[in-house]
Amino acid sequence: MLMAALLGLIEEKDAFIKEMNEMFPMANLSYDCVTKGEQSGIKLNIVIENEVELCEDVEPKKVEMLSSEMLLCHENSESDGMVELLLGLPLNRDVVLVALSVYHELKMAECFVHGEHLRYIHNSKIGSLDAVIDIVGSCLLLEKIKPVNIYATAVNVGSGMVKYGTRIFDVPAPATARLLSTIPHFLSETIHGELVTPTGAAMLKGVVHVFDVTADEAHSGWAYGFGGKEFLVPTYTRVCLV
Repeated sequence: MLMAALLGLIEEKDAFIKEMNEMFPMANLSYDCVTKGEQSGIKLNIVIENEVELCEDVEPKKVEMLSSEMLLCHENSESDGMVELLLGLPLNRDVVLVALSVYHELKMAECFVHGEHLRYIHNSKIGSLDAVIDIVGSCLLLEKIKPVNIYATAVNVGSGMVKYGTRIFDVPAPATARLLSTIPHFLSETIHGELVTPTGAAMLKGVVHVFDVTADEAHSGWAYGFGGKEFLVPTYTRVCLV
């Protein structure tokens, strides 16, 4: 939803989708202009093909882009492959560094929840290609938009419970709660379901400069990103460039 909202701020939407599809040939990205209730916005569609092997050697010149903590995680990784994938993308160095940082935040939250230290957790949200695509796409769009500062309101996390695999958790789920521990957030009184995923929380933690600001409702430049979930009221992520 964040990537969809950010996509609404640029003119060259088709060029961005083409660029993403070229970087991730194992997936197919597209977007639709949709209207929910009285609000119009963008919904991104990400279809991932059969699982592919993403592990490959990391070029020595790219290892220097990892912090010592990230490098230790990378050396301890058995078969995750996502760091190699990120380091191999044909992107501006700054975009890759931000994406690595966000992915690292996501990984460490999952490690904390699972009781593992500096190791990738397999079969979890951080090991999925869609999470990496979300992170890279959002970071790439921010590089294109080039905001001087990024502000965010307090985050609505939803309410109720959510199921991951065979386990059921209260909203926000443990990894999400860990990432949101330093971010202003609140439970919804009307929406029962998960509104913030670990990936979304990691993105917020990794790129937002100032939290808990008040949105200027009168501004006309809002862009809206919709997800696939349907609730009694429309839910979306919205962004504004001022």
